[in-house]
This record gives sequence, C-alpha cells and structure tokens, in this order.
Amino acid sequence: MTTKLLTDYLESNDIAYKIDNNPSPAKVNRIQKALARKRELMNLAVSAYKQVRGI
Repeated sequence: MTTKLLTDYLESNDIAYKIDNNPSPAKVNRIQKALARKRELMNLAVSAYKQVRGI
C-alpha cells in the first residue's frame, strides 16, 4: 500500500493515527519483530486451513 492510500483509508474510517518521522532503532526493531510474528501466524493459519480443507 502506498502511504497516501493507507492514510486515506484510515481517515475515511475515522481511525486516529500518528506518523513518526524519526523512529528509534529500538522501535523499528519492535515493529519488524511484530510483522514477522504476524506473518508466521498467518502462514500457520493458512497451513491449518489447507490441512482441514484437504487442499
């Protein structure tokens, strides 16, 4: 998603947000770990779905 598309989506759904233009390395690291964890969970969910559905 582009930044403009994302901010338009947030604004159209009345979601408050704050853009950090200078995040600390620790914050960037936490975000990267969270994204990796969510990616792993989604892969696990897809795998479980495929097993149940026999795909």
